[in-house]
Amino acid sequence: MDQSISDIVTVSTLLGYVKIKCSQSTSVDEITKIAIKKVSISNNLLMFGLELRESLSSIGDRLFLCPYLTWSEIVGLVNEQNILLSIRLFPTNFEDYMRKDRSTLHYLHDQVYSQSCFEIGCLDIKLSFDCEITEEVLDQLDKSGGFSTFFPSHVLHRQKAKYLRRDILNYASNLYYYSKEDCMLEHLNRLLMLTQFDSDSYACYLGAGLGIPIRLLLGPRSQVRVNIKNTDEVRLLCYFASIQQIIFSEISRKEGRRYQVKLVLSNDPDAEQPIIFTFDSKLTADTVLHTLEGYCKLSPDMQTNSAAAEHGPLLLNGCPFRPLMDLSACDQYGKCSQIHQYLLRSHITLERVLGEGQFGDVYKGTYRPPEAGFSTILVAVKACKVGLGSEEKQRWLEEADLHAKLTHPHIIKLYGVCRDEPVWLVLEFAGEGELRHYLMERQSRIALSTLVTFCHQLSSALAYLEALKIIHRDVAARNVLVANDTCVKLADFGMARQLIQGEDFYVAEQGGKVPIKWMAPESLKSRIFSSASDVWMFGVCMWEILSFGLKPFHNTSNAEAVAAIGRGERLARPETCLVSHYRLMLECWMDDPLLRPTFNTLQPKLRDILSEAKRLSAEASNNHVQRKLSSDRNELSKPPIFSEQSATGKPINDAFPTLSRPATSEADTAVHRAVYCVMQLILTVAKKPAFSSMKQLLSSVKKIGEQIRTLFVIIQQTVEEVDDVSLIDSAERQLTDSYHYLVEDVRKLRDLHAKGDVKDELYRRFLGQAFVVATDTRALFQSFQQCRQAHFLLTAHH
Repeated sequence: MDQSISDIVTVSTLLGYVKIKCSQSTSVDEITKIAIKKVSISNNLLMFGLELRESLSSIGDRLFLCPYLTWSEIVGLVNEQNILLSIRLFPTNFEDYMRKDRSTLHYLHDQVYSQSCFEIGCLDIKLSFDCEITEEVLDQLDKSGGFSTFFPSHVLHRQKAKYLRRDILNYASNLYYYSKEDCMLEHLNRLLMLTQFDSDSYACYLGAGLGIPIRLLLGPRSQVRVNIKNTDEVRLLCYFASIQQIIFSEISRKEGRRYQVKLVLSNDPDAEQPIIFTFDSKLTADTVLHTLEGYCKLSPDMQTNSAAAEHGPLLLNGCPFRPLMDLSACDQYGKCSQIHQYLLRSHITLERVLGEGQFGDVYKGTYRPPEAGFSTILVAVKACKVGLGSEEKQRWLEEADLHAKLTHPHIIKLYGVCRDEPVWLVLEFAGEGELRHYLMERQSRIALSTLVTFCHQLSSALAYLEALKIIHRDVAARNVLVANDTCVKLADFGMARQLIQGEDFYVAEQGGKVPIKWMAPESLKSRIFSSASDVWMFGVCMWEILSFGLKPFHNTSNAEAVAAIGRGERLARPETCLVSHYRLMLECWMDDPLLRPTFNTLQPKLRDILSEAKRLSAEASNNHVQRKLSSDRNELSKPPIFSEQSATGKPINDAFPTLSRPATSEADTAVHRAVYCVMQLILTVAKKPAFSSMKQLLSSVKKIGEQIRTLFVIIQQTVEEVDDVSLIDSAERQLTDSYHYLVEDVRKLRDLHAKGDVKDELYRRFLGQAFVVATDTRALFQSFQQCRQAHFLLTAHH
């Protein structure tokens, strides 16, 4: 975005309007600072924020713009008339504060007084006219000059008359059913609330998941309290001074996205578990998070620099609008790059070769820090080959400079560099080696939940890079190292690039070795690399993990793989992969980079998939049928073996799974017939010309659903005498989820029928999901056969 373009932003204050010239990259924090300066208030930025106000009324939660957002991100999303410079954090002691900052105290007085006077004035109008407040009532009041009777001058002069009338009518809608007595009670309540104006209240849920509906109260006197809904109970949860960290997370549920704010308490014997608040609104969660952050910073324990340094960062992984990034993150990373950057070769001992490359080899070794008291540590040394040109040597040093900035639990650490010839990069040693080899060697012993955990850990590392505007460009299982059985780390930043301010992508030069089968379409066609292309590669990496180290398009040449991707073909779903996980892979493999998810949105989705995988693993471990059929389960745990055609995962026509006709009982034949009908319906949809008739397509999807329901009924009738049907239940849930995704895709096709580019992309996605439904239908039939066989064996044994 062009940074030279400037806008004039109008911000309302209690002292009038101020106009601020800002560029697209000007932050909300900077706009707030300029507004404070223009109205000559004390420069205490921490106390103030830009509040979003629909009216002068305080009904509803006080919501503030995230201080890290830029003007380009909020322009068009909010009405300038609703942006108000407001005191966000209230002082604990007004007498002490008056001596320190009289101007802010005056502003606070006007803020509270104006809000209360407006609400009480509206109630007085309702009481005086004893009827609904309408445009006609306001016209009558305006002609008689009666507004000054109900509102003081600072309320009348604060904004234009038309906006005041709008605010009165908005507030009046809340009083529509109020009787005269109700208005009197509300009038008294407003006066009562004046004694508690320094406490903000927010609707949310206490706890993860659904939680308990509450009103969260935050203020210098109330600290962190909750008012449980439909009760008068107000409970103190903690003090601001006891909050050690504030952790934000985003979760996806069927009913929509939710946002969690977790409070980790320090040295509190009564708080064994962190406190979790769940919000329906992203803006509300962000407002609460920054309000908590502000009050924590104002607490006496945090006022000294030494205490703040000991305390550590409050926002562990950022806020809803700026996740995984602390305010001072860039400065901190800059400092980190200087730590142990230059190492002496005499402190390093090479032991054995771990791997060989075109420009250098990797050794296992030991590093003996020169500082007293530090023991020798195992390291991996990436050694540049002797005799390489200055250009290659410079690339190694650039890789080291970039890698030195990174500090993340799932990124291999760079301890330092030996810069003299030959260049050595001294890295953290991962004892279990490459992830791909690790998966191939242990495929029969690794649980599905562990595989998904690896995917989630990598997504957190890549989200961290995304926040720093770093693109890896070589995300693959071969560049992931295993620290232990539950932890993987991203490595090899030889191709990584950090984008400069204003850039969204990097165009690579022609030539050089690139990972063709992992690359996104735009990278293959135009050598364009971005965070979106990293998302594509991450999707392929997840496929490798779920396939136990199998290489993508392993039976095809690079040229054939490029052609397959160009035709819209995608890798097939691995047998061990959940439907929801494969669905996520397909989202990562959207042709249009703008339609792919970001790493920030991938993380909560992978968390949900991990929960599902753990639940299924627990069900399997408790299933005695699984124990009796352990040999079958081990066979199923092996990576899928595809033909040359199925390796491309072609989700149409001949690539659909086939169903052989078994020579079994009449009951099995009935189930087989129902499964066969589902497969035929899906195959019919896939063979039709694209968009021959949207009506026919919708009808076909509906028929597939009806046939799936028929299949469920037949299976239910057939397995009534079977004791353990947990495998069937799990497969039915999987198929139901797959079909729901198919319905979701066809609805999107219907809604976007007129948009050519998006339509073609979504149609390919629809066909891919149809392939998933067919695969899960076959999996259900296999589960049905296993349960019947297990029941037969148990019956024969007894």
